[in-house]
Amino acid sequence: MILFLDFDGVLHSMQSLELFTESHRLGPVLARFRELEIVISSSWREDYSLEQMLGYLPPEVADRVIGVTPVWIARSEPPWPIREAECREWLRRAEFDPDDWVALDDRGDLFSATAPLIKCDPTLGLDEAAVGRLVETLVRLEARRA
Repeated sequence: MILFLDFDGVLHSMQSLELFTESHRLGPVLARFRELEIVISSSWREDYSLEQMLGYLPPEVADRVIGVTPVWIARSEPPWPIREAECREWLRRAEFDPDDWVALDDRGDLFSATAPLIKCDPTLGLDEAAVGRLVETLVRLEARRA
């Protein structure tokens, strides 16, 4: 299973001066879902190297990161909203199951209505309610795999 992870509005509130204040909430989720791997889909990937981004994350989160999504550069419009298209392109290139993923993001407009998106409130970031929705989605994905 793949978790596509945004930073701004997810791992910290868009209103906070402190970065990554909510990243600790992923630890228990990762402990429960040992097969879950993370791909960074944040716009930070356009300005920072993978190694730099990993340095901001708690070790238990950083250890699960296996890559970053490509930045969509094409002559035509993507077949889905842009962030979803980048996630699906990563899945295609990595030859992962195109239905075995979920995204944590605060921007619903970057995904289609049918995308497996856990939308975070950008003023709160990854709060307990969003963690609960993430766990419910991962349980369903796990059950589908069994």
